[in-house]
Amino acid sequence: MINGVFMSISIIYGEALTSLGYGRALFDKLVAGESGLKKADSVFDNLPNPELAGMVGTIEGVVGEERIPQILDNAFHTILPSIAFSSDLVVGGCSFGDLAGPDAANPHAALVKAMKKVWPSTIPPTTLVSSACSSGTDAIIVAAQAISSGLADIVTVIGFDSLGAGKLIQHIALGTQSADRARPFDGARSGTSFGEACGVMVLANDNGMERLKAQRIGRIANFGLSSDAYDIAAPHPEGIHAGNAIRMATKGLNLDELGYINSHGSGTNLNDQAEAAALRLVFGDFLDQAIVGGTKGALGHSLGATGVVEAIITLQAMNNSVYPPTAGLLKLDQQIAVPILQQSCVRGSTHKFGLTATFGFGGVNSALLIEASQC
Repeated sequence: MINGVFMSISIIYGEALTSLGYGRALFDKLVAGESGLKKADSVFDNLPNPELAGMVGTIEGVVGEERIPQILDNAFHTILPSIAFSSDLVVGGCSFGDLAGPDAANPHAALVKAMKKVWPSTIPPTTLVSSACSSGTDAIIVAAQAISSGLADIVTVIGFDSLGAGKLIQHIALGTQSADRARPFDGARSGTSFGEACGVMVLANDNGMERLKAQRIGRIANFGLSSDAYDIAAPHPEGIHAGNAIRMATKGLNLDELGYINSHGSGTNLNDQAEAAALRLVFGDFLDQAIVGGTKGALGHSLGATGVVEAIITLQAMNNSVYPPTAGLLKLDQQIAVPILQQSCVRGSTHKFGLTATFGFGGVNSALLIEASQC
């Protein structure tokens, strides 16, 4: 919100490549409650404790430990639109990237190399946001601010990340990877299911839309950012600071106009409890009639890519007037006083906005308010 008025940054494109595919088929599978998760030991050979590895959301055909180049190459040949080549700026979002290869721990270099392979001319200025699992959401916010400030008319956001065996083993050791599968907000949840993905979103102002002769499919209306500074990994258990990010993103909103809330919903004990507390702090009694769901039980937790992927799904849910169920959730944790969506439902007649939130290690909290194209 700028001077009490919602932002007016148009979304003119958004698609994601995930463990469940891409395009319209991806959204239809989400609505049907399908999952792209697969057993980790069927993806990675010789895991030291395969019984603890659970399920993962990896992209079909991506192999080995040097995965980012494969993911970007696949995405650029399936979901990157030609209008991206007219961008004044590209903002990437990724956490750590690959652990192996020449661009290990340098996802910016990997992104630039991949872009140079497909860009028909000199690539535009390209930067990258790395803020753990909020990287993708923060990349969208940086892109929106670049347009609001007059720095650019058209900005392409590319959220991407990889899951190799090395990362998976680290998360098993941390206790964040479930030995079962991601079951967001479930009483029997035991961790998340990590994965990988790439999401592409193109933002523009009116000048940019005129240059491209493009139509708006949605709008970035507002955002919120905060940091817990509470623990190196765990969120604040009462959700105080996460709530601040959500509160900023929804400031001035008529709550009757709030539709689908795409939660971070990782399936870890601490995150789900803290997120539920944050939502209650912000929305109070309204939360009892809100529509809260999550997609990590279907796609896996794609780390730095998840914010872009889930922003795209939030917009698709609003524009297609149907909200997908929370895959993996069987029995809601009775300690979580939030009505989590377990079956798909139709968008309400007053719903104009969707909300998506991501929370990263160290208490990085980010939220986006997105307006649908058909209100």
